[in-house]
Amino acid sequence: MKNLRHIGFRLICVAQLILAAWYCIICFLNLFSTGQFIYLIQAICYFFICWLPVFALSLFGSNYPDKPVVGDQKKMFNRLFIINFLLLSFLFAFVFKEYRQMSAIAYLTGLSIFDVFPELFLDITVYTCMLIFHLLILYGLYRLRISLADNFAGKKFEFEK
Repeated sequence: MKNLRHIGFRLICVAQLILAAWYCIICFLNLFSTGQFIYLIQAICYFFICWLPVFALSLFGSNYPDKPVVGDQKKMFNRLFIINFLLLSFLFAFVFKEYRQMSAIAYLTGLSIFDVFPELFLDITVYTCMLIFHLLILYGLYRLRISLADNFAGKKFEFEK
């Protein structure tokens, strides 16, 4: 069961990495085509959202099951965790923005929100998935850090035996 959770965590990290990288590329293309500064800010946010699953996979691969997070790795973990915790508001904002746009279109067309064009559901679905994956990765990193500390504390060294 524990191995299944590890595989699930890795799959979520890869899916989040793909989605965030795709939107980061789109933001850079929009930045160069329109020149609007907001796309640079969005690209930077998506870059940090991309960096979190990369860091999580790296941490999981190099530290699990009993090597604690220390030194520069701990400093990077703490900073990246706080930045990405703040980026949750960024993802929530996109989910609510897409919902408001869909409800406005539904109001203008006289249809229900579920009868609006299926193409409009793609962005809200992707943003919702990114938000859920982001929450799961943050929780997974929290649990991984606790697990690493507990495993390291319970480890018996040669001189203790």
